Amino acid sequence: MPRKEEHIYKGMLLAVAVGGASAHDQPPTKAALEIAGSIAGGYVGARFPDVVEPANRPNHWGFAHSIAAGVGLSVVAIRNGPQLRDGFRAAGDEFFAMQSECRERFLPWFLCGIGGTLMYLTAGFILGFPAGYASHLGLDQLKCTSDIPLLNRRV
Repeated sequence: MPRKEEHIYKGMLLAVAVGGASAHDQPPTKAALEIAGSIAGGYVGARFPDVVEPANRPNHWGFAHSIAAGVGLSVVAIRNGPQLRDGFRAAGDEFFAMQSECRERFLPWFLCGIGGTLMYLTAGFILGFPAGYASHLGLDQLKCTSDIPLLNRRV
């Protein structure tokens, strides 16, 4: 994939900004988990179009590299992202509350901590993924000689 590192770096950078803006009201530890999840989501989102449609031929761009895919994912993220994030945060808080009740037994305490951590990482991931994806499409539009297609590029 041409410019793979640039896609990853800039996708993760945009995801950090989105994750930081989203987690600004959280305590520092939870915010750090959410931002780490955003970074992971930005990485996956930035790679996703070229994983689905590898650059193994000229004009490889199909639906994953289209305006429709980018706009569709953005609309879903804007409409549903905050509610999903809040749901994962609530689940994480429940796990952390159960963890504080299980201090005497190591395994339940440990598993509840893992569950809470995963919930906060996921809360960040679901906002970082669309940011990384949008970054990928934006970079392709800026750096390539042809425009990204509306739906699909005919080969």
